[in-house]
Amino acid sequence: MSPVSYYYATLGCQAQLIIEPKENDLPRLTMAIGETKLGLRAFNRLRAYFKKHALASELRFNLMLFPRTDQSGRLSEYSYLYAFTEPNPDTVFEEGLSALGELCYVSKEEAIIGLKIWPNPEGALQKPFILSLQVSLDSLQDLPPIGSGLDLKASLKPKSLRLVVTHFKQVALPAKKKASQAQKKASTLKAKPKP
Repeated sequence: MSPVSYYYATLGCQAQLIIEPKENDLPRLTMAIGETKLGLRAFNRLRAYFKKHALASELRFNLMLFPRTDQSGRLSEYSYLYAFTEPNPDTVFEEGLSALGELCYVSKEEAIIGLKIWPNPEGALQKPFILSLQVSLDSLQDLPPIGSGLDLKASLKPKSLRLVVTHFKQVALPAKKKASQAQKKASTLKAKPKP
């Protein structure tokens, strides 16, 4: 097992990006892959960009997301769009999920695993989250014990928007974010009785 320095989960996909303007507000974003649509969250800087710049809705874009899933492994509307580019034949765009986290549950009946993504010491993420991912029945036998680190790849199924693991390997877990001094002080103050 080789040590990896941080937790991550990013998803690249090619999709149409539908921008619905809202009066006096930032636009609503929807990703469309064929007939399947999913509303997305986005950082305000991107939403502000879309408010000022019209995009042709018939074009497909390379989208980069911080993914979130429901318990069945389907991509959810809590996924964040953090970058997009127009497809360029001179560059390679890697589609699919790339993630490193802690294996936190295995459902053999549903062939789904849970991968917990912890906040990194220097990162902006404040709370851990769990990605539910579908796995093949053969892969279930090869999974390491719960609590192990997994570095994995998954593909996005266009019709169902489910993430399906295509490759994984066991790795050492990176360091987790420690509570900040302000958080520690606040919890200490709450614990002390008033005189």
